[in-house]
This record gives sequence, structure tokens and C-alpha cells, in this order.
Amino acid sequence: MASIDAPFESLIAALAPAQRRLLAKDVAFALRTMNAERIKRQENPDGSAYEPRKPQRHVSKKRKNLRMFNKLRTLRFLRRKYAASHASITFFRAHNVARVHQYGLYSHVGRGIRVKYAKRELVGHNQESINMIENKIFTHLEEGFH
Repeated sequence: MASIDAPFESLIAALAPAQRRLLAKDVAFALRTMNAERIKRQENPDGSAYEPRKPQRHVSKKRKNLRMFNKLRTLRFLRRKYAASHASITFFRAHNVARVHQYGLYSHVGRGIRVKYAKRELVGHNQESINMIENKIFTHLEEGFH
């Protein structure tokens, strides 16, 4: 994926490293919040709903009605990383579960049993997040010139 901040590279490069780190921190916090809210709404970055769970035998009604990825969207697992050169969000400890669902891969669920999971994009960019990043950059640059 192309860099989102490509049009702003020269302006961002003119900032001091400490200012770039503050900008990256703001962007990382906002990205984490946006993605956690989207996971809570159970939708992909394009706005489509997650594919529902496959029907399972021997599952209690309480577990059946739980939303998927409730724990993954918490701060304990969905972490933000930032430095003067980048801002990102990652999954901590649960990266294998997240990767399987993000790309719709196969996973072992029992002794010799492999299951293909539906593609459910847990993290990603959409136009709303790109606009938010651009607004954060503009706001930070405005504050830097006053």
C-alpha cells in the first residue's frame, strides 16, 4: 500500500523529530480507536458486515450471541506503535488469531483438523481513516506555525 502521507512528506520532513513523534502518536491513538470501534460494529473497512460464524454444535446460547473479537479489540491486544518515522497498530500476543481472520487462512482447531476461516478484516484503512490522518497532519502543522 502506498504511503498515506505521500503528499505531505516534505512538510513532515521539515518538522523536528520530536514533533514528528507527537504527530505519529496522535495518528496511532486515533487509528487504534477507529479500528476498535469498527471491530465492535463487526464490519470490514469497506463497510460490509463480517461474515457470521459457522453454525456449531454443543455451544451455549450465551456464547452463540457474543460478538466476535470482543477481546481482540481491547487495549490489551490491539496496541499502537509510533516513532518519528511511522505510526501503526498491531495485535499483541493474539497475532496468529488476527492474521488467520484478517486474510481468511486455514488454522488448526483440533488434532489433525484444519478449518478455513472467512476473511474478516480486523484492521485496515478506509476513506474515513485517511481523512482523519490528513486532518491530524493539518492540525499538527497549523499548531507548529503559531
